[in-house]
Amino acid sequence: MKNPFMDFKKVSLANKDIPLGQIVGRNRRVLDELLSVYRCLDRDAVKELCRLLDQGLRFNVYKAWLFAMELPKFLAATLAYASTIYESSLRRIRTIEYTPDDIEELCAVTGLSREAKFEQSGPMGLYISALINGSKAGRFELNLHRQFTKLHFLGFRLEAGKHLTVHGDPGHFTGAGLQGGTLKVNGSTGSWCGAEMSGGLIRITGDALSKTGERMEGGQIRVDGRIQQIAKTRFGGKILSNAESE
Repeated sequence: MKNPFMDFKKVSLANKDIPLGQIVGRNRRVLDELLSVYRCLDRDAVKELCRLLDQGLRFNVYKAWLFAMELPKFLAATLAYASTIYESSLRRIRTIEYTPDDIEELCAVTGLSREAKFEQSGPMGLYISALINGSKAGRFELNLHRQFTKLHFLGFRLEAGKHLTVHGDPGHFTGAGLQGGTLKVNGSTGSWCGAEMSGGLIRITGDALSKTGERMEGGQIRVDGRIQQIAKTRFGGKILSNAESE
């Protein structure tokens, strides 16, 4: 099986159109290390996660299937594969010294690839989340306005003391499993925002799609815009919206 991440070797770090400006040359070695680890993620877990996420991207197609008693199974499987990829990422990055700027640069560089297939870009949100939680720093900022691909699972298991600000629209499962951190999204999120979060705060200035707060146990989700659908299965926490929810 071809390694789905190998094409990221073709990403040019000398592209002067990178939204962060002329960031090339500051730390090419660190970027190469981070990309090398990303290319070595568990391919089977990535393949299965992307298959499930692809169903999520086609929500109208699989909606009836999910509600036919398959919702718990879908959620459990998706989060299980996400956890596998996330935990593997944490183990692999322990020996790399990087900064919040390196994470921002990695996000910008990989997001510029129009040709990246879903299996190449699908796990990037989990990988970035692992980098954030594995960092000694507390504050992080990501600009997604020029991303060609959605970052799913951004803010996954964000820990207490971590503050992540995202400019733009991340994908599904934003802030899933949040554990006490603060995630601010200056934009809108996909479905399953805050799924299984146990603490902390998610603040969204735009809208949130369906199943917001699914199996939420604690913390708070605040949405300035509309929430398409608040999850019915919740065990704690609060979900607030400034607009009327459907």
